[in-house]
Amino acid sequence: MNGTTFIENGQGRSRSGRWKGFFCNSTYELVYYIFMTEHGHFIERNKEAYEYEWNGKKHRYYPDFKLERG
Repeated sequence: MNGTTFIENGQGRSRSGRWKGFFCNSTYELVYYIFMTEHGHFIERNKEAYEYEWNGKKHRYYPDFKLERG
């Protein structure tokens, strides 16, 4: 794997850091980002909410990432 990861201690057990300039809030995000980019997928940080309804109530979902479909 190429790139530099800077691990920063946050609250709790999770770690945050950067991979090739991309900030990740947790090691799970980091692993997912590395896997997707190393397999040729374009991935970026999601900046929008998606509304859905569940049990008669409206909710908003904020995914961590947005993928380019190709």
